[in-house]
Amino acid sequence: MQKLRLITLTCTMLCLLQAQDGFAQTQSAQVPENAGIFQYLLNQFSGPENHSHVYGVIETNLQKSSDYPEGINEAGSTTYDSDAHQYNIPHAHLMLQSMKGNLFNGFLNLNINDEDGVALNNAWMDIGLNGEALKLRLGKFYRPFGLYNEVRDSVTTRLSAQLPEYLGENHTMISPTTNLMLHGRISGSGHTLRYAFTTGNDLRAASQTPFGTDIYYLYNNFFRFGASYYSSNGNAVAPSTEIGELKNSPVQNWMDKDKFNVYGSYMRLAHLGFNLDLEYWSSSHKAERDIEQIQALEAATYLNPTQLQRFGLDGITGDSSASDSIPLQTNYTVSSYLMRLAYTWETEFGFVTPYINYDYYKNPETIAAKEFGGDEKAGRSQDGKFEKFSFGMIFKPIPAIAIKAEYDSNRVKFNNQSVLYSSYIMSAAYFWELN
Repeated sequence: MQKLRLITLTCTMLCLLQAQDGFAQTQSAQVPENAGIFQYLLNQFSGPENHSHVYGVIETNLQKSSDYPEGINEAGSTTYDSDAHQYNIPHAHLMLQSMKGNLFNGFLNLNINDEDGVALNNAWMDIGLNGEALKLRLGKFYRPFGLYNEVRDSVTTRLSAQLPEYLGENHTMISPTTNLMLHGRISGSGHTLRYAFTTGNDLRAASQTPFGTDIYYLYNNFFRFGASYYSSNGNAVAPSTEIGELKNSPVQNWMDKDKFNVYGSYMRLAHLGFNLDLEYWSSSHKAERDIEQIQALEAATYLNPTQLQRFGLDGITGDSSASDSIPLQTNYTVSSYLMRLAYTWETEFGFVTPYINYDYYKNPETIAAKEFGGDEKAGRSQDGKFEKFSFGMIFKPIPAIAIKAEYDSNRVKFNNQSVLYSSYIMSAAYFWELN
């Protein structure tokens, strides 16, 4: 029996080798009508104009926050706490891309982590409708928005250790991914105009059609100026209705529904080793809270006096079920802006890039506890405002390796005082590819 299996396996391998050799010699031949769809696709995606790549990136980091405000004791004084050192692997990507001239472009991006196992970050295909001027993208992909969302996984080339606050995992202003996009670029004499129009599932509550657009002008990779807009175009909902850590959602998970619009502009200036980034974003929300979720928050986690008042919980004692004072309708604005300056020079050991960064983010609706859907940064502040002053250094011994160190001085308003606390992050990233 084992000999029979061995003979069968050997014959199968020989047939496959013979089939591949015959296919290589006749790849430009006419496909028979009964060849089947898979053979047809193989023929379409073979030839000298087809380019396929397998590559990825791995990043590991160490971070810590110290002496941040935690609560208010019975004497009315602020209490402080510090985190233990946290070792993480935020990026461990396997990426595959295949291009068939200007006609087709396919991309797959998998991220492997301890929490989700293998997560599908992106899986899309581009269909060329009119060369570079007009393409249709279908699948799951990062929406074009600002300078960083579309390239959020490019950790070896990003001139910072962290994403901007408006794209933060626990307080993002947009849904990072979407499903359908018409886009293209028009170029000539150093000038490029790129545009994109998107829609998708995007946390919609029912049959709404969310809409996003991003348009920018680029001159010789020297100057880039653009604007982005996004509308939920009706009610949106959080990805989970259960109290728990909320990731990559602009809708708080204690909201029954939320209608919002995000808009802003950005600029990048790069010259003689200098890189200046500027971004401004604003998001207006018209939302309705879920009364049971608010009651659960009041019982389960710390809320500062301003948050208790905002949720109508400040006058409640004992049984919170009698909380008729909880306001369900709420209108609020989330805003953010970023200023980043970096300079890169080449040494005998590699490229060195020091940078400074100012990041501002304000969300009056959030709370501090991540495990209940909040944000540990703006959520600590009684007015929802968070400021971060960063000083960092990037060392690249070769282009495929980036070693980063960043120190942050963070400021929030807590217990009617302006409080500064520090944090730092160190990371090492490696970009790899198969030839």
